[in-house]
Amino acid sequence: MVSVPARRLLLVVAVLLVVVPAVDAVRVLDSPGQLPDRVHGYGTAQIDDESYLVGGGRGQGYIDEITLLRADGTADTVASLPTALKSPAAAAHEGQVYVFGGAQASASDDLPETTSAIHRFDPQTGEATRITGVSLPDPVAAASAVTIDDRIYVLGGLSIQPNEDPQVDFHPWVAAFDPEQETITQLDAELPTGRAQASALAVDGEIVYLGGHAEAGEDTCPGQASTCFVPDVLTLDPEADTLTKIGELDEPLRWTAAIEHEGTAYVLGGCSANCDPHRGSAAIQTVDPATGETATLPVTMPLTGGRNGAFLHGDEAWVPGGVRATQNGTEDHATVLRVELGPTRSWAPTNLSAEAVPGGIRLDWEPPEYDGGSPVEGYIVERSRGAREPVRLDAVSDTRFRDTNASQGTTYTYQIRAENPHGVSAPSGGVDVRATQTPQAPAVTAQGGDGKLVVQWSPPDDTGGLDIESYRVFAYAPDSDADLERCASACWGTVSESATRASITSVQDEPVENGATYEIRVQARNGNGWGQPSDPQQVQPRPVPEAPTELTARADEGSGQVELGWQPPAEDVDGYAVYRGPALDELELLTRSSDTEHTDGDGVPRGQTVVYAVAARNGDAESPLGQPARAVFATPPGEVADLSARWTGSHVHVSWSPPNETGGEPLQAYEVARTRGAMDPEEADAEIQRTAVERYRDSNPPRGKPVSYHVRAVTDAGEGPWEFRQVRVPLTQDSRPPVPALAAHPGQVDVGGRVVFDASGSQDDEGIVAYNFTFGDGDGTGWRSSPRVTYNYEEQGVYEATVTVRDASGLQAASQATIAVGPPEDDGSQEPVGGDVNQTVGETDDAPIPALAALLGLAAAARLARRS
Repeated sequence: MVSVPARRLLLVVAVLLVVVPAVDAVRVLDSPGQLPDRVHGYGTAQIDDESYLVGGGRGQGYIDEITLLRADGTADTVASLPTALKSPAAAAHEGQVYVFGGAQASASDDLPETTSAIHRFDPQTGEATRITGVSLPDPVAAASAVTIDDRIYVLGGLSIQPNEDPQVDFHPWVAAFDPEQETITQLDAELPTGRAQASALAVDGEIVYLGGHAEAGEDTCPGQASTCFVPDVLTLDPEADTLTKIGELDEPLRWTAAIEHEGTAYVLGGCSANCDPHRGSAAIQTVDPATGETATLPVTMPLTGGRNGAFLHGDEAWVPGGVRATQNGTEDHATVLRVELGPTRSWAPTNLSAEAVPGGIRLDWEPPEYDGGSPVEGYIVERSRGAREPVRLDAVSDTRFRDTNASQGTTYTYQIRAENPHGVSAPSGGVDVRATQTPQAPAVTAQGGDGKLVVQWSPPDDTGGLDIESYRVFAYAPDSDADLERCASACWGTVSESATRASITSVQDEPVENGATYEIRVQARNGNGWGQPSDPQQVQPRPVPEAPTELTARADEGSGQVELGWQPPAEDVDGYAVYRGPALDELELLTRSSDTEHTDGDGVPRGQTVVYAVAARNGDAESPLGQPARAVFATPPGEVADLSARWTGSHVHVSWSPPNETGGEPLQAYEVARTRGAMDPEEADAEIQRTAVERYRDSNPPRGKPVSYHVRAVTDAGEGPWEFRQVRVPLTQDSRPPVPALAAHPGQVDVGGRVVFDASGSQDDEGIVAYNFTFGDGDGTGWRSSPRVTYNYEEQGVYEATVTVRDASGLQAASQATIAVGPPEDDGSQEPVGGDVNQTVGETDDAPIPALAALLGLAAAARLARRS
């Protein structure tokens, strides 16, 4: 639901506000009669041949009249509502008329107010009363009401509450009213957004909801700030409780008159904006409720306008009153318009498809969704090229056609029209299709092998618009003067659609000879026949050559390339195939070359060994691989692994493992350096020593300060990165344990009292590095760097607190202190636990625990306040 300032929507809800000048009744041809007075914005309900107009507006005013329009065209006011209502929704059920909501006059000069009331009118008694104890979900006007079986469904509507800051609210809800029980239930299904001023019909147990005025939403009113008029055609299935959009009207409309006749929905007139001369509609549209397909009929309403309803009398739709557009604006009227819902031209055929087939174009389509009320007698097939106007090809009685006069390779557009006794329909949607032809020639490569011809091809770029069925390969001696058609079976043969390779060992019943010259051509065939043959390829079979020898691979560090060279076999060859891979059994083709050397500079992985091998080629015949060669672009090694450094009591022992990556070169040595702290060896100008093993011993390290040992691996490609570990060596050869000292202030406290433990008096020649306090009640701090801690005891007793101190060499010692915890003082000011608690927790420094104890219990409060 969206809310917008009502005064900005005065034009939007003009059905309630517009000033319509009084006019004389206008007589329209074939009108069955006149209403007693002009009226617009009424509710409609039909009981058999009696049509009821409920409430409405006349000019700016609101009316309470209930008007009966009879089948003979006469009309009278037969009853009154309890209150005047404009734009109510109405529906009939079991001989009763039910009226939902509406707008009524308010104290505001500008705005009405809407009601949620439900009224019932009994035509037998002529009484209209409000039903008490039940109402709509919101006070609304301009809702829609439809009767299906034993329920009346009320959809959408808008609310107006006149006050200092009036708002207009659009509603998306759908409610089901039970006339027997006089109850109302809101459905789960809702309109896409809040909507009003729409038409609704019952068709085959479903509700068709047409057009309307909608609030903006994700897919509604794009680019508009708040509201807009919509063309949506929605269907609601009450049994499934689902709502679906199935189509759109030809233009956005609200306040249309709509009627259902023989399964088709008719939309008569309507308003876009305020029904002014440029925006009112006189069109009559048909809607297929099953598909949402719409069509604007060639007939129009006698008047342009809307804000009215429609009634069905036989094959006629009667549209009484409403608002009509004039050159000067709008005016309401009392004329009853009559539209005969007789047969019309059919809708267009659907689902047209076109397919290029051998010999032409095949068209298929389905009959129109609506035949206009008369059987379709035939179809007209039209064809066009490019921007040219369509021309008629033929008239047929079936839903298929074959165009045998299409020029091969030409693209056509086809459309179909349906014809019934009342005329020819609009054209179907057009489809484009290209007439087929024989295929182009395949792309062919041919090579000679050892006593064979090897032919490869790819499908033609243009298959002629049809699938390729097969290929035909010709192989013949150039001097045989072979004719392709006579040679088709003798020269070689036909292969299947999926084949793109052939190995030929005989030509014209003779074995293929090494050294002889042959010509190769290939044709493709589709449903239209054989296409053009490929250009001839001359091929000379050759025996399998010997392998190349003396392959060398030289890695050039400067250019990053590998220079390859080899010796050719004794006999002449056509060329060479160069293979490369990380190992001999993982070789892949790198390139083909006619020279005995090649430079590989593309994608050579540095730091890894690459294997190369070369084979000689004669046409398709390839020799075995020659002896392989290896090349490597070395890189410096990676970091050493598993580095550790520890003080043994007499020396520092440093050890490590070789690096995981050596960069393609064997390890030559390791370099070891020592620095204070974590300084880089080069920056510290440290002495660097070499070793061939993965360990190092330092018998004279600096004492009392952190020392770092750095190690890196060395190969011919350079030095790897430094890796380091840090160790602290004791000041003296025989380190002494620390001397702990623990003081407790005070030594005696009440329960909840604060004790400060201080171990700052502890001493050690290397310095104390960590303290661990335990308090004698099972609690403790763990190792920490601070020598002081504050603690609160929660139960009375005598406790032994302990501090353990640790020096840089890891030596430890402990000291204790005794604390006596007595019962808390009772000054009589505390309430028992569970009584009234008036003290704020933590409000003062001198009494936080009693308040906590009163709120949480003594144990929980003590745990919360143990440390500070």
